[in-house]
This record gives sequence, structure tokens and C-alpha cells, in this order.
Amino acid sequence: MNMYISKTQKGIKQFPLHKHNEFEIAFYPETTGELRTPEKNYPFEPGCTVIVPPGVLHGSATNTELNAIYLKGSFNLLFHLKTPVVLRDNRNNEARQLINLMYNN
Repeated sequence: MNMYISKTQKGIKQFPLHKHNEFEIAFYPETTGELRTPEKNYPFEPGCTVIVPPGVLHGSATNTELNAIYLKGSFNLLFHLKTPVVLRDNRNNEARQLINLMYNN
């Protein structure tokens, strides 16, 4: 399986609508904003992870600088989603720790 991990460039406040052929998992360590789709907006806050299925038209927007770590790949055996899902980190910040380990390695 091919996976790609990246981080938002400095100074970006929004991404226009776009879609991918693979799943996108976005972790927002410090940003409050929303993932926008033509059908619905999905609010996120610091510590949230958003999972976007392949082929879903989406974009992100915030009033501050967008700070996110993105993981893209074929997770079809793991996820069976048709619409985006927003997950909040637990009180031990385990999602943050996992994403940071992946990004730094």
C-alpha cells in the first residue's frame, strides 16, 4: 500500500474544493475551522481527525492559519465510509501522538 504524509504550508487559510482517488486523513493539532463539501460542512477543532473517503469533493477553511497533517492512502480494507467523519482525540491525546510519530518518521 502506498501512503503519503504531508503538512500544510505556512500562511494557508483555506483549500478550494477538490477530491482524491484515495482516502485522506487530516489531523488538525491547533486549528478550528470546517471541512466543506457541497452537501454539508463538518466543523473541526484542535485535536480533531477528519477522514475523507475517495471521490468526495471537499475543501478546508479557517479564520486563522490552517495547520494540518495529512495522510493519504488506500484504506479501503479499513474504512467503509461514503461521507466524511470527524473524530475527536481522547484526553490522553493518543491521536496526536500517533500522527506526530508517523509524520516525524
